Amino acid sequence: MMPMVELQPMLTPLPLFHPEEDEADPYLDEDQEKENSELIEKLPPQEEFIFNEAFERLKAEHPFNEFYKNSKIQYNFAKTVRALMDNYTHVKALKFIAKTEVWNMRNDELPLRPVVPRNEMKAVKQFCWVDSIHALYRVISIKVDKYIVVACHMNIHAFDRGDLRFLEINHRTKTNASEYSCIGHLAHGDIVAVTGLIKIRKDEDSIPNVYHVTQETPCTWMVSEMTLLKRIQFSKIPFSFLENGTAVALQWGQVLTVQNSDKYTNKNEFIFLGNGFIPEKVHDFASGLNPDQRMQLAGLTREITRYPPSNGTIFTHVRSPHYTEYLKVGFDAYHTAHPDPDGVVELCALMGATGVAAVSAEPIHYVFNYFFPAENAIRLNQYQNEYVQRLLQNAPITLANSPFGCGKSMTIATAAFYAVLKSRRLRNNHQQLIVTQSNFASCNLVDITKKYTDKCKVIRYVSESNWLELPEEGRTDLDLPLLMQTEFIDYVMGTKYTNGHIHLNQMAIYLKEKNILQVEEMGQSCRRFFYENPDARKYNFSMLTKSFFALFQPEIVITTADSLRGVLSCLNDIDTVQFDEASQVPECALIQILATFPRVCFGLVGDIKQLPPFSDHLLTKHLVCYGIGKTMERAINLNLFPQVVLKTVYRCHPVTTLILGNEFYGNRLVSGVTIGSREELMTNRPDFWPNSKFPIMIYNNNHPSEKMGTSYFNRGEVLIVRELVYRLTSPTFNYTIHPRDIGIISFYKAQVSYLCEQFRSLDVKCGTVDSFQGMEREVMIVCLTNEVINGFLVDPHRCNVAMSRAKQTTIIIGNVRGLGTAKHWKTFVKFAQENDCIKEL
Repeated sequence: MMPMVELQPMLTPLPLFHPEEDEADPYLDEDQEKENSELIEKLPPQEEFIFNEAFERLKAEHPFNEFYKNSKIQYNFAKTVRALMDNYTHVKALKFIAKTEVWNMRNDELPLRPVVPRNEMKAVKQFCWVDSIHALYRVISIKVDKYIVVACHMNIHAFDRGDLRFLEINHRTKTNASEYSCIGHLAHGDIVAVTGLIKIRKDEDSIPNVYHVTQETPCTWMVSEMTLLKRIQFSKIPFSFLENGTAVALQWGQVLTVQNSDKYTNKNEFIFLGNGFIPEKVHDFASGLNPDQRMQLAGLTREITRYPPSNGTIFTHVRSPHYTEYLKVGFDAYHTAHPDPDGVVELCALMGATGVAAVSAEPIHYVFNYFFPAENAIRLNQYQNEYVQRLLQNAPITLANSPFGCGKSMTIATAAFYAVLKSRRLRNNHQQLIVTQSNFASCNLVDITKKYTDKCKVIRYVSESNWLELPEEGRTDLDLPLLMQTEFIDYVMGTKYTNGHIHLNQMAIYLKEKNILQVEEMGQSCRRFFYENPDARKYNFSMLTKSFFALFQPEIVITTADSLRGVLSCLNDIDTVQFDEASQVPECALIQILATFPRVCFGLVGDIKQLPPFSDHLLTKHLVCYGIGKTMERAINLNLFPQVVLKTVYRCHPVTTLILGNEFYGNRLVSGVTIGSREELMTNRPDFWPNSKFPIMIYNNNHPSEKMGTSYFNRGEVLIVRELVYRLTSPTFNYTIHPRDIGIISFYKAQVSYLCEQFRSLDVKCGTVDSFQGMEREVMIVCLTNEVINGFLVDPHRCNVAMSRAKQTTIIIGNVRGLGTAKHWKTFVKFAQENDCIKEL
């Protein structure tokens, strides 16, 4: 594709029409200064009441309102068409929508509406300003006796007013300041300000679906009053025809439509002079949005068909022998006795550049950005956007290979949120499902989705028995047993009502047994139940779960693969199922879930370079292969489904990302954070950290390990860890790390037990590599424990997980001699030696 050419003014003035040419009469009305004569309608009291009521309702309910809460509009007070468009606010759109309810009441207008007479010679008046309530529409289809116009701003129809997407202009339409019909006088791309409507399809009770209506769908409304906005006109501009009958003109780097293009034969051999106009460019949304808000709305409305900007139109044209001669002289301009060789070269070069620029411009492609809907919206990167886009485009299965710290949880949460918005637009009451490997693994997803629970309803399904066994750090505010309590209170107290006394009594028993409500605080019906059944204590949790889902109507459900069966009977139809840490899903579990939801879109998000599914040692090789497998790894390596690779790492220090990217990911990772945001500990504690430029330190441990059953522990290593944690957390130092920001990993369960005992009184998490997958801490201490570095200690998946948990720094404790010869670990030893980061305690 050739690059677009920015056309510059002609260096020498081009002469006007040559004497032997017939001058073309301008098609457009020259009287552009006529004062706007539109009438501002004053509504009678009843209609004014209906309008105000509708307007107040729209201010509370319009789906775009949240994007205009803090709208700051820089008003352009110039009375120009551009100013009118730039100043078209969301409030103006709301007023127009509200007035449609008034127009809808006037059922008898159409039969009384006279046909406006036609006059082929009188052009329609054009204006730069409109004072009354209006909406801007663009002409996109020209019929024999009517025009079809589309709303310029999606605020007018949003997701639910398909009847306002397209309007019809016909012989009954009155145009401002004109006693004649506009039929025959408008062109593709004309912008009109619609100030009145009449309903022409009164037999239709339901509003057309905005996603299904097209310019060929019979319109619900016709335009009764409108104002034609002033065009960007050009006069006597040189142009040349293209092979398909369209044209390219100097100063306009776009293809133009030519009316009456068959007037001349062999027209490709001539230069013409033409009069016409170029359509104004209009934004899809009302003014007052910042760039991020505009892109968010573009993403939300991406499934509503866009109509590309219309081409400019040349209304009248005449042949120009003068410029045709210039074109024919061409390269010979300096070899003949031509009086203006510079003008010849300039005309030929500019016409050629204009042609190339016009025909090589690609069609418009809308690149939609998705935003995580927190209080301060976070824009996803290009790789995350691609995953969300694929999932929402109904691909049966989309794979996202997501290395550590690439924001996969936020990507999953964002995709689920946009799927909810899509379901709302389609009004199908469908739900989105997120499946994790464990309740602990889902805590991070819950923390992320909590940030938008004011925008959609999210629940983590955990059975009561499982929830009671979870430690406090494994519970969340969105857990089913907790949400049940808050949801049921109003019904049991009698401030809300539901059908079915059995369910209500079950709720009352549940709240009483959980000490949430006393009988005396309950409504009359529940008090009477306990009066008649004073010993009632048993409740059916499954029944309560169904009642809760019916009342709460969650839109996103988070659960584990093991717990999914327990919630199936409560779910509505499902649109999307996303797997977090999909590389750890056993093939048997994946097949069962695929079979359970045969018509949904699946998203598998995980890291095939980290831990695979757990496999019990009792399973034989064949049972492991067919029951556990490595489904995601096989699907990615064999390219079985569409896939996205998330490459931008937001967790680790950039140097750590670089080393791990080279060691495990083929040098394909990109850091998404700055060094300055990850060097706080290193720069503030030179007494502790030897090199503030390198975030990995190794403490040599020569103490031998001891065997405990099939596992190992190391007393000397525990002493080193204790000293390091003390030096990191003690208030005697000028900069410290909070204990909860420290994580300690050991590859051996026996050593984890010793470490947990040592730090029982501190909020320091100790665990195996498996327990830390999906987690992160500011500082990580990685314990090798065994001086013999082989077996699973050099497994690349485990090594990768252990070394990719830290945001700032990682401290490795191990035998340097053994580490220096072990696969993968020797890389860290080499870099640590080069940066003076190997220490003895």
